[in-house]
Amino acid sequence: MGDLPPERVTPTLPFIITGIDFCGPFQYRKTRKAPPIKCFVAIFVCLVTKAVHVELVYDLSTAAFIAALHRFIARRGKPSLIECDNATNFRGAARELKELAKQFRSQQHQGEVVDRCADEGIIFKFIPPRSSNFGGLWEAAVKSFKQHFRRTVGNSVLSQDEFVTLPTRIEACLYSRP
Repeated sequence: MGDLPPERVTPTLPFIITGIDFCGPFQYRKTRKAPPIKCFVAIFVCLVTKAVHVELVYDLSTAAFIAALHRFIARRGKPSLIECDNATNFRGAARELKELAKQFRSQQHQGEVVDRCADEGIIFKFIPPRSSNFGGLWEAAVKSFKQHFRRTVGNSVLSQDEFVTLPTRIEACLYSRP
């Protein structure tokens, strides 16, 4: 067996080095008689401590992923490295964040503050296409989340309030493991 990569064994604060994956689609209803609406769950896994953060995402667009990333950063802090698969929403988010950093760097006259903000950019590292075994930690977290979700919900469709609450309860179950 080969050595683990340095980002997996170097002690850091939680979620500084993070893996991300989406799972779903899941369905919920806004009201009792409304048709079901499709949504997804983004699973953030700390690659050092194996801590899990679960975020509800309403579609697979780049904008929805960036919004979920902002919510994650607001709660857990800004990661320095994000590892993920080659999904188009992840590629789009990486491109948009690079463009934003490029815009910050192009305004050199605004001084040291802008330079520091640009230097604290997030690095995206993508695993090779069609090789989910490279993302073993976040794939295992997705599997655990889906098991808890299916055992709890089964085939029923939850209301919006129930569906917003359930992922955080599952996150608490995942934290309670040894």
